[in-house]
Amino acid sequence: DKEEQIFVVIRDKPLSSIKADIVHAFLSIPSLSHSVISQTSFRAEYKSMAGPTVFQKAVKFQVDITYAEGSEVSRENGIYSVTFTLMSEKARGDGGGSGRRERKMVGKQETGG
Repeated sequence: DKEEQIFVVIRDKPLSSIKADIVHAFLSIPSLSHSVISQTSFRAEYKSMAGPTVFQKAVKFQVDITYAEGSEVSRENGIYSVTFTLMSEKARGDGGGSGRRERKMVGKQETGG
């Protein structure tokens, strides 16, 4: 399993809104399940329903939200970094599609829908 990371920097948005957007994106993707690890960490798993199951492997990734900068007073609307860490990929026959799915989820997060 190879590890890949994608970073998204979000500014002027409250932490609660960032978390809500991430969960909404998770819930909008069929075949994706997720769990809450901590206040600022999530783990997700995507299982494709297409193709023969013998070649399928779940795509697992973790999402971590960290506070990047700003004063403690304005922390609620500071700058946050959202890190998507790909923990495993589908079998070799997928042509790299797992990364595309992760980027699609990131795109939903960036656009808020």
